[in-house]
Amino acid sequence: MAFASRINPLARRYERKVGVTFMVREYESLMLAGLASIPSIAREPESIRGAKERLLAATGGSYGETVDQERLTYQLDFQLLRPRHRSFHHLESTLLWLIDRGALRPPYTRPA
Repeated sequence: MAFASRINPLARRYERKVGVTFMVREYESLMLAGLASIPSIAREPESIRGAKERLLAATGGSYGETVDQERLTYQLDFQLLRPRHRSFHHLESTLLWLIDRGALRPPYTRPA
């Protein structure tokens, strides 16, 4: 509630819609759920603690956060990810809500 009391005045002041989402666990849980090259490790990847370590094991010890995160993010299969990762589903729904209300303007392209 405290966050809403701080953000709502800003949204009104700048006449923008605001959406907030949170990841339940580590960012790497997205990769455990949405990379076709990694076999499904758990029914709910968000419940895994130590997702970085699991991803490291699943990639044969070749995962480096700063080196591989961007590349693997671009490889995410959203069809796999949506039903397996609740936080991602909420993020996607929030972004679509913002787009529908004109707060975000697609299309977006991959940065060079």
